[in-house]
Amino acid sequence: GEASEDEESVVELVPRVEWNRGRAVEWLLERFETLQTTEEAVFPVFIGGEASEDMFALVRQLGGLGVLVTPQGGSNSQSVGPNDTSAAYVLESAAEVRQLLDLLVQAWHSTRSLPLYQRQAETRTEG
Repeated sequence: GEASEDEESVVELVPRVEWNRGRAVEWLLERFETLQTTEEAVFPVFIGGEASEDMFALVRQLGGLGVLVTPQGGSNSQSVGPNDTSAAYVLESAAEVRQLLDLLVQAWHSTRSLPLYQRQAETRTEG
């Protein structure tokens, strides 16, 4: 990066491969598709800050869910509207992220037949 005479010098080390968060997501999805033993689709979810617009756009393109986390109402923040981001949703705090993740897990459990989880629950109640 650049630095003025008053600032400390900054050295940025970057590998000589074309790799970034978007490429990492694509690589992971390719691996999940190869490992799948059922017909179920992988649903990518990306949660990030304002510097993540490229990822929100990629996840939307892949049919997934992008969530922007940014304070909305503090003295230094500006309100983010639907036209300001490629993210599908905007949350204001880590607590709201936790609530969203809990809801996603609940939805996943309610739409799947999970014999492994059922067996574990039965084992715990029998013992």
